[in-house]
Amino acid sequence: MPRTPTNYPLQDRLRMAVWLLAGLAFYAAVLLIDGTRFPTVQVTLQKLGHVTTFAWVGYWISRQALGRIGIHSSNLDRLARAVIIAGVIIAGLTGL
Repeated sequence: MPRTPTNYPLQDRLRMAVWLLAGLAFYAAVLLIDGTRFPTVQVTLQKLGHVTTFAWVGYWISRQALGRIGIHSSNLDRLARAVIIAGVIIAGLTGL
């Protein structure tokens, strides 16, 4: 039986959860930083939150488009995933 996204094991569904949690931690830190005293730190943490969250979204978009890519996958498959993730990050950061 082929695997569909609904019957992946729990470990597989939680893949890249660290990136999402890191993004949420950056956003939480933005709320804790006084923006009037440390505006540069606040903006930097916000941008880091954007990048990590968009990386998480890009991974799952590429996962749906390309399927699983493991250590035995071709370099072309790995490059395709990297291009998709980079495209999502760039598009998200530029507001497209």
